[in-house]
Amino acid sequence: VHFRDIVRMRDSQGKLNSFRETFHDNGQTGMAHMLKVYAECGFDGPIRPGPAPTMEGDSNQQAGYAAKGLMISAACIRGVLRGMNIPQE
Repeated sequence: VHFRDIVRMRDSQGKLNSFRETFHDNGQTGMAHMLKVYAECGFDGPIRPGPAPTMEGDSNQQAGYAAKGLMISAACIRGVLRGMNIPQE
């Protein structure tokens, strides 16, 4: 699963026409709920964090995939899995 979240953005007329990547606990999707659904469905494959905001000190050369942002995202996913007692392998 390529696990990511976004914030939808409105144009000057109020229409939702674009988005930006956000941290997994800061978007419009319930991250904990989604991980619970995957577990209840029996999913046991890999979960990888998707693009994340670039953090201070990281290069934005490959936007969304800098080390610090991905580490925070992976830690957030792992923390939710542990907090909900969802097995990790």
